[in-house]
Amino acid sequence: MITDELIAKIQEKADIVQIISSYINVIKKGNSYVAICPFHADHDPSLHISKSKQIYKCFVCGSGGNVFTFVSEYEHISFMDAVRKVAEMIGFTDPLLNKPTRVINEGTKKILDVLKASNEIYQYLLKSNDGVKAKKYLESRNIPLEKQEYFGLGFSSSNPELPIKLLRNKGFDIEEISNAGILARQNDSFIDRFNNRLIFPIYNEFNDVVGFSGRKIEDNDEAKYVNSPNTIVFNKSKVIYNYQNAKNEAKREQRVYVTEGFMDVFALYEAGIRCAVALMGTAFTQYHAKLLKKLNVEIVLCLDGDNAGQKAMIKAGEVLEKEGIDYKVVNYKECTLDPDEILQKYGKDILFKFLNRIIDKNDFIYNFLKKQYDTTTLNGRKMFAEALIPHISNTTNVLEKEMLIDKVCKETGIDKKVYQSLISNNIVDTHIDFNTLYVKGNQRRTIKNLELLQSEVAYFMLTNNEAIDVYKEQGAYFFDKIYDYLANYIIDLYETKGEFSTSELITSLSQSNSDYSKKVITLVTDLLETTRFNPEYNKEYMLEYLDRMKKQIIKKNRDNQFYNSIDGKTEKEKALICQKYFDEGKEQN
Repeated sequence: MITDELIAKIQEKADIVQIISSYINVIKKGNSYVAICPFHADHDPSLHISKSKQIYKCFVCGSGGNVFTFVSEYEHISFMDAVRKVAEMIGFTDPLLNKPTRVINEGTKKILDVLKASNEIYQYLLKSNDGVKAKKYLESRNIPLEKQEYFGLGFSSSNPELPIKLLRNKGFDIEEISNAGILARQNDSFIDRFNNRLIFPIYNEFNDVVGFSGRKIEDNDEAKYVNSPNTIVFNKSKVIYNYQNAKNEAKREQRVYVTEGFMDVFALYEAGIRCAVALMGTAFTQYHAKLLKKLNVEIVLCLDGDNAGQKAMIKAGEVLEKEGIDYKVVNYKECTLDPDEILQKYGKDILFKFLNRIIDKNDFIYNFLKKQYDTTTLNGRKMFAEALIPHISNTTNVLEKEMLIDKVCKETGIDKKVYQSLISNNIVDTHIDFNTLYVKGNQRRTIKNLELLQSEVAYFMLTNNEAIDVYKEQGAYFFDKIYDYLANYIIDLYETKGEFSTSELITSLSQSNSDYSKKVITLVTDLLETTRFNPEYNKEYMLEYLDRMKKQIIKKNRDNQFYNSIDGKTEKEKALICQKYFDEGKEQN
């Protein structure tokens, strides 16, 4: 196992400028270094590399981190593989860098053996005389032999007892076959639960068969698909169809498509795109996100084009965002067909063009939500603007956030400063009279910048250990959860190690599966490399900033309580509450 101490040793010996220079052209500029950023379509050098801080930062796309995160992002490999790669590049060796051998307990191994044998039987039965009906069905769906073999398709016999007998002939007992999810009972007989169905084997990331999905091939009242039940090795919420094939293709293409069903994956294959996976009739989960994250490639959501499919893409995007994973979306526009239907109706060339019609996640969410509301009405614009608040609030890229706010305000006519204040609170505030959100001359109050106060305090904590002690002594906390998360992470590292360094912070965050790890890395590199966040630490300033920050937080919380308190009240009651609110405000000032 690679320890934190070992990672720290490698990082101490590695020079980030030299490592990045081995991948891209780096130019010295004053005391810093710059380069064309490889993580977006860059033309002018926007990637800045700090030799003293051993970090890099792009001020256009927001990418940033240390030597390991750069190698991980550039080579599309995991963080630990990037650690091994950097060690190799600088000639650093240690037995702990060797990849661990996969250990499988005996019970799990037995189940995998049964599933492997079952898969071989199903593939054999498809090629036998018993599989004639299945082969005709495949012909009707334009799935030739080459594609059948690529996806390992099979057939469970029309004789429901045959696969079980063949498995028992291979030495497996009834309990082992049952534990693998193959067995079902019919009267006094043991039968194959997938009998008379086309078989789609499901593999895990290690290329082991972990389950099956059986599709009916006859027009009857049976369920269209029958999946393996949950077992020690199979849970459809934790596996992705075709992951074993797509992972290598995705690294070559630097992209993976996520579709809804098996036939959509087949359709993309027909269009020449082999880096596609499918969900298995379940919502997109955190486990799916973690599997895709391991690929370190661009994720493109391509669920169905109907309203349900588009809503599923919104939900999938939320899961990806929580894991700190960026993604894009196939632009369906007005099309409501799924990829397989497009292939059948228009052919593979049209499907290929369709699949390359990719838009940014922000454009997709904006356009989708706009369709849900009538923005020609006042209430429709209100609901549309409110619906976007959570997404804009969670957008960490400063330029993206600013562009979204401008777009919404232009679309709805809302006063930008008022809308920004709602977003900074991340609240959908239905208690405010919506008419007050619109621009009314110059009647605006000047609000002290809580964001600036938070960033100054966070910068002090990143660059001076005493600031961490002062923060703890004052019992302070941040209003924005991303700053609060960062502060807790800093304190945890500081108390564990007895000291703190941003280098170890970035390394630790890069290994974390936490929802905000990637967003926090972006925030850290923003704070360290943006010149307006570089004041020299001073305890007096730190105490003053904390005091002002506390007052701002108290005021914001008080405002939120006020808006909640007038909800559903009569005009007379509202007037009394407002008077009390203003009187208390005068006392506090």
